[in-house]
Amino acid sequence: MDADESRSEIRRGRSVERAALPAGPERDLRDAVYRLYVEADSPRLGDLATTIAKDDDLPGSPGKDLIRKIISGDGMGSQQDTVTVAVALVREAGCADTAIVADRIRYLWLTAKTALPPEPVEPPARLGWPVSGCDPLMLEVHPAISIPGIGLDPLPAYLPREHDALLRQAADRVMAGSSTLVTVVGGSSTGKTRACWELVQYLDGREPGRWRVWHPYDPTRPEAAAQALAGVVPHTVVWLNEAQHYLSPPDARLASGSPPGCAACCTTVHGGRCWCWPPCGRSTGRR
Repeated sequence: MDADESRSEIRRGRSVERAALPAGPERDLRDAVYRLYVEADSPRLGDLATTIAKDDDLPGSPGKDLIRKIISGDGMGSQQDTVTVAVALVREAGCADTAIVADRIRYLWLTAKTALPPEPVEPPARLGWPVSGCDPLMLEVHPAISIPGIGLDPLPAYLPREHDALLRQAADRVMAGSSTLVTVVGGSSTGKTRACWELVQYLDGREPGRWRVWHPYDPTRPEAAAQALAGVVPHTVVWLNEAQHYLSPPDARLASGSPPGCAACCTTVHGGRCWCWPPCGRSTGRR
């Protein structure tokens, strides 16, 4: 059967969609075959399979489903089947240089088959520690009063207050996908840092193991925040205790990398960050 006879038996059908492939030899092979498919005016795959089955000179005999995979790139066929599809498409397009095309497709197939897999991309290390691994004392939560000879818990018992309900409402918004800035204001030793710690416990209780706490403080608080703030990812609590150190650093050059830049970030980043900075200082009457 010559090329013109083969061409007359195959009707046009719905075009095959190309699969999404990363750049590389396998995509180069797919693109070469797909170009032949387009040049052949997108023949119906069932008719193409029938034509291939009738030709004993072709090296392979792919069926309709395999032809679709080879053309779309949704999986590699054997070398024989891939060359067969390419040659059949060249004939359908009315071209005579089938040998040149077969050699080209064979080379691309071998290149794709022997290509080394891409190096895995390591995800960046997340800032902070899992909530379960955090020591509240290292986060500067005030410890319980120690009495010689009496073993007490590191933290005193906690009695929830009105502001705790407001903090949990903010946490619920964060878990729903928002980013939230929480500022707890009050006089010295009124429980600001402890309230934020209870908020962190609430987050971890609702979504165990998902949240981390990042407390930037080394080499200095503003420097630590400025250097790594861009690396904050969703489901991170940014713990800015003693906020005046971040808001008014001694070196004014650091102010652009920590709050207010940090505060501006809260309105532009998306998805599940909770920012806690319990400042100490003068009382405003709010608790």
